[in-house]
Amino acid sequence: MKNFKSIKGAQIPPLTPNSLMPECIRTQKVYDWITDVNQYTNKTPIPEPCATDVANAIEAGVNIGFRCTPPTVPGPDATCEVVEFTNGAPGMIRVLWTVFVTVTAVNEDTDPDTPICSFVVPVQFDDVYMVCIPAPFDENNVFCRITAVRCSVLNTVFLGNQVQVSVTVCKDIQIEEEVKLEVLAKFCQPRPNDILPTPPTPEECPGFEFPPQCPNIFPRPNCDCQAEAAIDTNVASTGFNYVLDALICDNCTLSQSTWSYTQTAPGGDVTTVTPRTITSVECNSLTAGLQMIVRGTADVSGAAGNFTNVNYELSFIETPGMNTPDLFNLIVRPGMNPIIATNDVPVPDDQLTVQDCLTFDDLEVNRP
Repeated sequence: MKNFKSIKGAQIPPLTPNSLMPECIRTQKVYDWITDVNQYTNKTPIPEPCATDVANAIEAGVNIGFRCTPPTVPGPDATCEVVEFTNGAPGMIRVLWTVFVTVTAVNEDTDPDTPICSFVVPVQFDDVYMVCIPAPFDENNVFCRITAVRCSVLNTVFLGNQVQVSVTVCKDIQIEEEVKLEVLAKFCQPRPNDILPTPPTPEECPGFEFPPQCPNIFPRPNCDCQAEAAIDTNVASTGFNYVLDALICDNCTLSQSTWSYTQTAPGGDVTTVTPRTITSVECNSLTAGLQMIVRGTADVSGAAGNFTNVNYELSFIETPGMNTPDLFNLIVRPGMNPIIATNDVPVPDDQLTVQDCLTFDDLEVNRP
């Protein structure tokens, strides 16, 4: 930097510094976050006076139909309440979910848009979840909400003036507490509801300044890479047709990853592989590009035989350049010998994408 001489007269005011520096923030820390879904299907009586209106319409030969209207979400007709909890890592919470749907009877033949009558059906679910809720947290640290409600009704009146109502409730549960943090962060995704509700053994927590953390439960580790495939290709040398759809580590998070596979032999024999689990995702930098290897268990049906819960290894290779095909390989083994081994099937570039994810391990952090 050069040295400048001071000058007489008016001076430019000094600049306000705004360089990067460590910052401490007060925020709501998410200790755990899960999503869940329930489906309720049951017969419910048609209440009066709607029951009489429906009975009279049926007696008059009217073709009765039913419509179901879900409540507005969020709203007073779609609520949740924590009715019980046990501290732990994980601990237990019991949540009561309540929704009110509206069932409307209509004349399907002449005027399906004009209701004959309507009535409200209440639906409640009582669910137990294993979550990170360390002491001294209580029900005030549990934030639950219904994110969507869908419902339908069969167009049939059963004996006793009953109709069958189906209701699907999508739910979101978070455990939060105010903390003060110095942060380096990425976007989070909810984990699956995959911890069985086994009651923990009560024990006293030692004295601490901040609540204990739950690193093995939430948040889940970032994926090192992500892949998307919409493959439908024929291999001339073998005569096989391969159809593979996959979405692995979307948002760089393993949660909600999925794939499906079908192969058709030259004679028309079809084999289908349906995954049960995805236990690991491995990412490797190759001279030829970027490789993702997905491992887990799956079910097999069709020409290759019928097997349940067998091991598989699915790999994708993204090669550089537009003129070099990408590759995929699927190996399925009930034992030592594979029943499926595709041996690096070439794939058009627009049917497969594998790309890197930036993780905390990729960052160089200079600590004081």
